[in-house]
Order: sequence, then C-alpha cells, then structure tokens
Amino acid sequence: MDTNKKFTPWVAVLLFSIILLSACTKKDNLTGNNFSDVNATTFMDSTAVINGFSFPADTLRAITGSETKILIGSIANASAISYMRFTSLPRRTAFDVLDSCFINIKMMKRSEVPRDPLRITLHKIMRTWTDSLSTITESDISTIPFATYEIPSTLNVTGEDVKINLPFSSLFDYETGADSTGWNIAIKAENQGWVELASAETVNGAVLSFKYKAQDATSFTAYSAEAAKDSYLLVAPPAVESSAWILNNLSPTRMFVKLLPNNSMFTNSEGNPLTASELKQVTINKATLVLHVKDNPYYTGTTSYSVFPYNVTRDGVEGITSLVKADYEVLLYTMTNNGTVKDDSLEIDITPIIQAYTSGDRIPKGIMLQSLQERQNFGYVEFYDSFAATPAAKKPLIKVTYTPPYLKQ
Repeated sequence: MDTNKKFTPWVAVLLFSIILLSACTKKDNLTGNNFSDVNATTFMDSTAVINGFSFPADTLRAITGSETKILIGSIANASAISYMRFTSLPRRTAFDVLDSCFINIKMMKRSEVPRDPLRITLHKIMRTWTDSLSTITESDISTIPFATYEIPSTLNVTGEDVKINLPFSSLFDYETGADSTGWNIAIKAENQGWVELASAETVNGAVLSFKYKAQDATSFTAYSAEAAKDSYLLVAPPAVESSAWILNNLSPTRMFVKLLPNNSMFTNSEGNPLTASELKQVTINKATLVLHVKDNPYYTGTTSYSVFPYNVTRDGVEGITSLVKADYEVLLYTMTNNGTVKDDSLEIDITPIIQAYTSGDRIPKGIMLQSLQERQNFGYVEFYDSFAATPAAKKPLIKVTYTPPYLKQ
C-alpha cells in the first residue's frame, strides 16, 4: 500500500484548520482576544485636572551617608556642607617629608552660573566626627590654607574630574586628638550656588593622594585611597503651602492634584458612551498625568527625576492644606516614574489609579506626587497649574489608553 497516499487527506484537513485559525487573528487587537473587533483607544481629557497646590513634606528623609551624591551649597537661605574621612594613612613617624599632596573629586552638576564665580574651600575637622554631623559647628573646623577651587561655569554631562592641591601641613598632625579616626575634612561653598559631587558609594568617589617618606628614608612611598566615609549636612528652611505646583527637593515640597476624569469619554466601538456596568469592566492599558514645565533650573538635559504618585484617600480636599501620611495610599502595581523632562513636559504613570476609578474600587479624590529625591539633590521644578490661562496648551491633562469590554452583561 502507498502510505503517502493514505495520509494525504488527513494532512489536507490539518493544513486547512491551521489556515482557518490564523485568519481569525487580529494583529492590531490589544485586548488579547483574537476573536473580537475591540481595539484599544486613546483620548486626552483636558478637563480632568480640577485644581491642585503644593505643600511641605510631613516627614523629612534622613541623610544616611549612603547617597550617590554629596551636596555642597549656599542658596535660598539653605546650606549644605560635605564631609569626608580618609583612613589607613601611614603613621605620623613617616611624615617627615611629603610630596604631590592633593585630593581628586568628581563634580556631577552645578547651579546655574551666577554673576560671581562659585568657589569651594576645604576645611579640617578639629573634633571627633561621630555618626552625627549636626553637632559640628563653625568653631570645629579650620580652613586649610590655599585649598580652594573655583568651579567651571559648565560641567561635562558625565561630570568633571577636579584636582585640588593640599599644603603638606594639613596632614602632619592627622593622628592626634580629634583626628584619631582618620583624616577628616569638610567642603563648603564660599558664595551663592551649589555643586553635587560623586560619593564614595560610586566608582567616582573622592581620592586622597600623596607621597611621603621618613627623614632617614631614601625614596618616597605613594599613598592613594578613596574616602572611607562621606556624607553631608543639609540645613534648609521648611517649605510652605502654596497655590503654585512645585516639587522641591531642597526644602521638601510635594503636590496635590485633584482629578475628576470625564467618564463620557470612554466609548464603545460604535462611539457610544459606556454604561455604568461596562465602565467597571474597562481595561486601562495606560493612563498618564501630563504636566507642563513652567520653571526647571535642575532637570535639564540628561538629569533624571524620580516621582511617585499616591492615591489620596482624604475627603474634601478643596483649599490649600498640607497632607500627611494618613491622607494617601499606595495602590497595587503603581510604578515609580523615572525619566527626563522631554519637550518641556513630564508624564506621570497613574494607570492603577485611573483603573481603580473606572472599576469603582476608589472614588476620585485626587493624587499626591512626591519626588523620591528629596534631600538627595538640589532638584526643583514648577508646573503650570489647571488655571493657567496663557498658554492654554500648557494646562495639565490626563492621557488614557483603554480597551472597552468585549463581553456584554
């Protein structure tokens, strides 16, 4: 018997079935249902953002010393002083002669160029540096002669390596008294402005280098070590409640945004508004709050922001008032928004919040936006509010991509 002829009809039936099933697949259907004509739809709701304001953070993030940047600055009645410790230095008896003494630091970002150049100076800590920096006062530090640096008006986008020469005398007595923990220094800004340095938590932390030898030695020995510890002390005035829409990291400021999405913009494939029961079945593919930047001296170029949206649970937030932790919550699957400001706008993913609104799990009461970089950098950004008359294109809005329910109730 010819085996090939025997199985030919079955092969034909199988091929026909595969072709038939393939014809049912819609490549542009985002619902995942290959047998429906329901596609994802996007709309812009320019009336969804009712009002908002900014307010001071109810708690301040602690500076732990594990930050990736350390801060130096004097700006807006605030100050930041960086501190560094270098250990494993050679014994004092080997310090009769020093040569090529300097410290390398990497500057990551600086403030906008003021009329006067921004200068930083190095100071020796004259008392024991414990875990707390708040106890160190002006009388506890002594200026290191000639250890100053004038910061360039612009820095490379990847940072700027800087070498600051040190007088030999600044190291000779490191081993005595308060310096028994190591060679401890402070770095301050001498005029208005700020600069951020790469910390010891990165591969670009500060490095102390010098050559030394005892009086009876015939050759120099090189010392080079990264900072064993670094941190900064930040003192800034508290934020205030304001009708302006501001996220400020120096004096931690957060934003409340009142949302009331227009549910009539959710329609079916025929363009008819969804019923209340259909709205509960809507799948929110993605929803974003679009904010337009009014003032942005920090998040320029490749500098990234980090913002988290919380769902507000407090009733009756109408006037300007400060929210506390009990007034908001984290909804499941809410994302941390990381990115750069593009085309003078910033988009915050609020998909889980809008999904909760449409499903009826939450009543729209608004969202709270918090920068996750509070007290970690000099970030500041102000947005156009919902009352912005000029230009109207700068008003905040929400952008929603959704899929209507396929099955009818």
